[in-house]
Amino acid sequence: MKIHHGGIMFTKPKNLVYEHGDVDYMDYVHSSNLNRELLDKLVEGVGLDLPIGFLYKKQKFSLLEGLVRICSNVNIAMLLKDRNGANKVEIYLVPPLRTYELE
Repeated sequence: MKIHHGGIMFTKPKNLVYEHGDVDYMDYVHSSNLNRELLDKLVEGVGLDLPIGFLYKKQKFSLLEGLVRICSNVNIAMLLKDRNGANKVEIYLVPPLRTYELE
């Protein structure tokens, strides 16, 4: 599993770009063990704090067209089905959006 974290996402004409982040790998994760709880532990393993958002990049799609939010184990089942035998899965860890009230 390829884990992108600490970067920023922004849009360019006709595409989404992720830059200035780090990449960590989590190897030897059997698909039957992949669940939301494991992803939460992964966040702690790369030194980030919860809550955090999980985005999955579908195989053969660009970031703009292929990002899917992982909210539950149902989304993880979709991720596993989509990978279609591929060994690599890309996950993007994104902080929650913060809003500020202006006075």
